[in-house]
Amino acid sequence: MPLDSAAIAKVLGIPYANVAANWPGIVAALQEFGIDSLLVQVAAAATVAVETGCFRPIAERRASAVRQPALYKQQERYWASGCYGRGYIQLTWPKNYKAFGDKLNVDLITKPELALNPVTAARVLACYFRDMGIDKAANAEDWEKVRKGVNGGLNGWDIFKRAVDGLLGVCN
Repeated sequence: MPLDSAAIAKVLGIPYANVAANWPGIVAALQEFGIDSLLVQVAAAATVAVETGCFRPIAERRASAVRQPALYKQQERYWASGCYGRGYIQLTWPKNYKAFGDKLNVDLITKPELALNPVTAARVLACYFRDMGIDKAANAEDWEKVRKGVNGGLNGWDIFKRAVDGLLGVCN
């Protein structure tokens, strides 16, 4: 059974309205980039759920210098440029905004808020999945590689893996 908005919302415990408003655009972007297999869809849905917590494009929250000094210090390296995390996968750093803006023919450098547009955010996700081999890792069911490829580590691993397992369960 293919993934649909109702199944995703139920498995992930995310409001149906958010999934219904965003999932079709994500699937369309995966199709545009030729990577819309069921396993890539599972990886995308689980990734969006973990990265956003709400299944819609979001802007990164600024860490507290007092309560989260290490994260604050890391964010400080890119925050002033205006290229802080946005979208479904939290695109960061000016070089990434430029690279993906160029690939998608969208000016993300002078208009970084466009990364919050659902269509643009979905296209960034799909392009990133393709260019970084996330689609290949998903098709090989190498879920740790999928998570590391998006996050750089295994932050949110438990939530991600539960999401993957739950989504795979509704597909079988």
